Amino acid sequence: ARLGDDFDLVVSFNVIEHTAEPDAFVAAAVAHLAADGHLLLACPDGGTPWMELMLEDHRFSFTRAHLRTLVRTAGLVPGPHMRCPTERDRDNVQMLLAAAPGTAAASTAADDGDGADPSTLLALRTDYLGRWATLDRTLAEATPDSGSLFVFGTGGWAALLAAHAPSTWARASACVVDGGSDSMFHGKAIHDYGRLATLAPPDGRTAVVTAVNPVVQPVVAERLHADGYIPIVWSHRIPA
Repeated sequence: ARLGDDFDLVVSFNVIEHTAEPDAFVAAAVAHLAADGHLLLACPDGGTPWMELMLEDHRFSFTRAHLRTLVRTAGLVPGPHMRCPTERDRDNVQMLLAAAPGTAAASTAADDGDGADPSTLLALRTDYLGRWATLDRTLAEATPDSGSLFVFGTGGWAALLAAHAPSTWARASACVVDGGSDSMFHGKAIHDYGRLATLAPPDGRTAVVTAVNPVVQPVVAERLHADGYIPIVWSHRIPA
């Protein structure tokens, strides 16, 4: 198939949230649809505040209402809206199937509503962003005044921690992960978790911030506690 061809199905997966002009993006996709074609849009679900709001390369956060409006404006009929199956169940990704007017799919499309009330969603997002804004203070209150501090993790959640809890990050001596690494992560050395006992002073007051997805923070905390460290979790403040 060539770009100039018409397609029965055009699929966009986790792209539209990165575009500067989502309406133009959808219109361009529709321009390549056959007369009876379908468009499938999949992107993070903005109907519930979660970490996608914190990603700097996400220009937009879309609710079901936003997606339905975009496809209607482009001349399509919005159809089923559902949770998108992903490899990681904790990912909150939605998808909307839209059809060209006059197709069988369009004639049977059910109107499943537009989702979250805007004023309620605004309040939820304000609360969520406020929790990030006070995360540094939350962690400071949970961290012992004396003893050493390390960070468990070097992924996306650890990067968010470095950006939004700078005082906590500055206090940490290094990052630890299983296996370690020769590289640096936001100015911190990355050591093998198995070496943590040799890196920390033998005073029994080594605290470790769980810089991983809040869904798995309790599991990591159990491991840290079993190994004699003080786990610092924040999943109670910021959900995944």
